[in-house]
Amino acid sequence: MTPSALLGATARAASRTALGRSAALSVSRGAARLVSRWFSGVPGVESVYLTGSLTRPERFEPGRSDIDLVLVCDFASPARADLPIVLRERQTSLSALGGLFYNLDCLDVEELPYARAFGGTWEMRFDAQAQRVAGRSLFSGRAKRPISEVRNENLGTALRRWFNTGARLLDPTLEIEIDAARDAQRLFADVAELWSGIDVRTDAGSLLARVKSAPGLPSAREALGLGLDACRGSSVRDIFLPATLEMLDAFAHEITRDFRGELDTTGNVQRLEPLAGFREFGAMLLGAPFESVALIDKAPRASEYFVLAVAATDAPAQEVVREAVARGRRAADALRALRRWCRRPAPITEHIWSALSLAEPAPFVGAAASRPLVRLGAPLGAPLAPSHDALLALLRARVVQSFTLCRGPELRPRMAAEHRRRALASRFVLLPALDRAIDTGKLDVTWEGFHDADPPPAGERERLLGDFSRRHRARLAPLLDERIGASWVDFDVPGRR
Repeated sequence: MTPSALLGATARAASRTALGRSAALSVSRGAARLVSRWFSGVPGVESVYLTGSLTRPERFEPGRSDIDLVLVCDFASPARADLPIVLRERQTSLSALGGLFYNLDCLDVEELPYARAFGGTWEMRFDAQAQRVAGRSLFSGRAKRPISEVRNENLGTALRRWFNTGARLLDPTLEIEIDAARDAQRLFADVAELWSGIDVRTDAGSLLARVKSAPGLPSAREALGLGLDACRGSSVRDIFLPATLEMLDAFAHEITRDFRGELDTTGNVQRLEPLAGFREFGAMLLGAPFESVALIDKAPRASEYFVLAVAATDAPAQEVVREAVARGRRAADALRALRRWCRRPAPITEHIWSALSLAEPAPFVGAAASRPLVRLGAPLGAPLAPSHDALLALLRARVVQSFTLCRGPELRPRMAAEHRRRALASRFVLLPALDRAIDTGKLDVTWEGFHDADPPPAGERERLLGDFSRRHRARLAPLLDERIGASWVDFDVPGRR
């Protein structure tokens, strides 16, 4: 057993008592402070913030939770040209601790206020929960955002969690053991909080009242009656995953009530080969409760394609989940042949299909779904379009995320080289698509095949990112004061410009 694995096992064992859990939390926070001070000693690192589960003790899981740090740096200064290299070297030296500090992210100090004011869910959580653990204070208070904008971003995150974790937990080859049960608990709690704003771990009673006030959530009521600790073994697929799907469906229905028409798209979807394999696979998924099956691009030059099995609106969630597992078992061999192109199929409802314009990266998934690569079964209308202002907010959030989250993959030595290449390439090919969408109001779905794409060289990446960031910050600057006001502490380095 490696030292990091031994450390994790020891922490999990100790956390079985309240005293052990408290001690593990204190040790993790102490480690976060020590590493933060070490990073803050690097010239150009202005502040280090702690995010994630360590800022919310009720979500901290000893031996499983990692330590999420965000470095706010002066990347634009010519004197700091080697800063990414130095940070990567330091991050590499932390790999002896396993994945404890894997999720290191970086923001440029001039981009920070734009991230807080216009970014997506990750940035909103940073703005609300981040705790400074080293360096200078760069902001106080929270950015002001319209609640509709927050809810749209939250639904996008909930959809991503279902497409990723939900689909994986429905894989019939997965044994529901301790780690899978833990993932199901987190998925249920995350979707519940994104929908209702209530943390089930601290206020299950209020969440139950919210669930009872919404029609058609029998599994969610049953899950809350049992309690989150009951999410294990057969109850994961029998109760808690159907409950999660019910809340996601209710969320999508609430949000899309005010949506009208379709997204404005242009261009032609590139057809995927081989289609024959997908048609065979999709045909195995069709049949009640699934009326349609669609294969769609995730985004420009997506590394994967979504397989969505769309259930009838009145289909009970327990039946949808049960049949998704059964069809997945029957179609396992056909899916295995498509692994290069397709991820696990995700069962969704018609309400969720209508909300795909909010799925990450929004609104490009919705644009892709309006012209699916392949569709089998009953006709599917295009996902509904948000208002003009809501669409613009979605595009702004993707713009900000493009220049705030591009640097993280560069600093992660444990990330496989191919995974890093795909992550970087997908972010950089999104930049011109965002430019076109903001300039023309149209979403171009003429997307080239991803697997032959490579990211620009390192120096060119920083130049492209810098140009993109400056151009869009100039567009957003007039709106900045009304969202962050006096909560922004001006950053000024003599001679920087």
